[in-house]
Amino acid sequence: MIKSSRFFFKMVRPLNLILITLTLFFVRYFILLPHFNKISEPFTLSLPQFILLIASTLSIAAFGYIWNDYNDTVIDAINKPNNESIRIYFEGNSVYYLLASLALFSLLIGLYLCSLVGNYKCLLLQIIPIGLLWFYATHYKKQFLIGNIIIASLSVLMLLLPAFYDAKMFPPYYDYEMPVVALLIKLLFCYSIFVFLVSLMREVIKDVEDLEGDKIGGCSTLPIVWHAHKMKNYFYFLSITYLLFVIVVGYVAFPFFKLDQYVSIAFLILLPTIYVLYSVVVAANKVDYTSISTLIKLQMLAGIITMFFIRNIHAYK
Repeated sequence: MIKSSRFFFKMVRPLNLILITLTLFFVRYFILLPHFNKISEPFTLSLPQFILLIASTLSIAAFGYIWNDYNDTVIDAINKPNNESIRIYFEGNSVYYLLASLALFSLLIGLYLCSLVGNYKCLLLQIIPIGLLWFYATHYKKQFLIGNIIIASLSVLMLLLPAFYDAKMFPPYYDYEMPVVALLIKLLFCYSIFVFLVSLMREVIKDVEDLEGDKIGGCSTLPIVWHAHKMKNYFYFLSITYLLFVIVVGYVAFPFFKLDQYVSIAFLILLPTIYVLYSVVVAANKVDYTSISTLIKLQMLAGIITMFFIRNIHAYK
């Protein structure tokens, strides 16, 4: 029982779930709340209802992790020989019952929240990720770049959930020409680009980690198609694009940042990115890339924390 519990704990990626939870809370309280207080009631959802939104999101994430591991038993047997196969914990169709329960739980919460915000189209924010994660594990993951782009896009969608459900940032609720709303859209756009690029960077590194198993599993991931040299060039391109994006955002898009905000963002975003880039340059084996994957996860967390330092920015009277 202890052994099984430990495996399940590892299977649902608890650190990733914590990162998702922190991201949703930071978007709500450090991006949306300081500005929506100026133009309307703070939020559509109460705190317990917002926690339900988080629970729905975590259920979808767990759905994806479990289904992906269940389909990757052959690949994982090579890439992670010391780990037990997930299949030994499921008999017959029990894995499908678990997946159906997670999906249904998420959809029921989504349906309830849609009734609160008065827009049932928001239910697509649960339906689309579930569908994409199902086909990602069975098809898209093995295709060149498609799987990476899907995961990065779903990360962005997760970031924007509070804006759609909690703040109702869609017509006809707010005038997008209002300075405060324009600022919020700019902030959410910038963080969406940040999450998308960092997610792509991590997906590439994970593909390098799983190179041997992916080859046997018939995958066409970027490291397999382009080999190590071109893969590193692609990672350099993503990293440099990301660094330039942060610089442009800092000095052009948000000239009203204060000095302490610039310093905080530079410390939390630029320095970790430079260190990750250096680590990729000197990486020579799977152990190195495993460490880099963890570093990028911490880089993502550092970027989310910057929301705390820009919570009081304003570009309007």
